[in-house]
Amino acid sequence: MAVFNVKNVCDSTRTKLKETTAKMELFLNQHSLSLLNVENDPAMDEFYRGYLQDTRHLLVFCEVAYEKLGVSLRRPTL
Repeated sequence: MAVFNVKNVCDSTRTKLKETTAKMELFLNQHSLSLLNVENDPAMDEFYRGYLQDTRHLLVFCEVAYEKLGVSLRRPTL
């Protein structure tokens, strides 16, 4: 029974990661530093630069986790 629960959690997590990466990609493709910082405030420029960089890193981590879950789920024994 525990393996069945782990498989279900992995399946749902993989689905949520796919949805999340799609939303993050859409956000990153539609927003740039100049678009976010319309007031040209240097402090906000630094904030948005870090925010976009962190979002890109998070996107990569989500994509890696998505792939790793896919590999695990394709194995004959979980």
